[in-house]
Amino acid sequence: MPLLKVATHSDLARRWHDLMDVNAGTIATGEATIANVGWELSRLMLDVASGKK
Repeated sequence: MPLLKVATHSDLARRWHDLMDVNAGTIATGEATIANVGWELSRLMLDVASGKK
């Protein structure tokens, strides 16, 4: 079963860059909006579900 890992802090995403699929910490730092990260996660889910990733 596919598993997507979302980092809730940018520091965590940097430390575990090879383990995390999405960095949601960018919302807290103002680098991205909730909608931007939501779309990124949605596209990633579709790619995984369709076998592209």
